[in-house]
Amino acid sequence: METKQERITSSLDDEAIIYNEYDEALIGIDSKGRATYDINKCIEILVKRDGMDYEEATEYFWFNTEGAHFGDMTPIFVEVY
Repeated sequence: METKQERITSSLDDEAIIYNEYDEALIGIDSKGRATYDINKCIEILVKRDGMDYEEATEYFWFNTEGAHFGDMTPIFVEVY
């Protein structure tokens, strides 16, 4: 049986950029076929995986991940409440 992550990944546009390091934060696809990630889960991954404190992980995420732009198929990030 196909997992949620596999379903999402298989539905992405062929040119969509994905961040494998944030697989657990991948929550869906937007109307253009771009990967969509949960901001809070991305930060949580940085804390757990890389041993950053919350403030350091937040700064790293906003500058190095969300702040990066690789064209029209750059992933988008949303805050899930």
